[in-house]
Amino acid sequence: MATKKPKNSKKKTGQEGTDIPLANIPDRMRRAYTDDFKTKAAQRIIGGESPQAVAEELDLSRSLVTKWVARLKAGQPITEPRGVYNRTPKAGAPSDVAGVLRDALVRSQRARDERLEAAAMIVAADIGGKDGESIAKQIRARKTAT
Repeated sequence: MATKKPKNSKKKTGQEGTDIPLANIPDRMRRAYTDDFKTKAAQRIIGGESPQAVAEELDLSRSLVTKWVARLKAGQPITEPRGVYNRTPKAGAPSDVAGVLRDALVRSQRARDERLEAAAMIVAADIGGKDGESIAKQIRARKTAT
């Protein structure tokens, strides 16, 4: 006697109406730690405990606790700021608004000068002779003095 197979032989996902199997959901979701917790863990390592031992005891990765130690030793806030507006400026980048605007102006002037030079070269090539060179010279005179 043959046994009947169930009509729906798909794997159960644990959630109705979704195609995400439970195996794809991480066991450990992102956790948040207080600054006090991070500081105490970092101070234990600075005090001589092994980063691996502290990390295992607190169920953390060794790289995470060593990052906290590095931030504490550097005098930086132990919690990294989040978001675009909290990022530290790139090396060499001006942090003030006037500097940003000055840099943008210089970039736009360079682009304008490049376009003028291209126009002068086209005029000189298309017209040719003294007239072409005269017009190209006038175009080049409009470039920003550098």
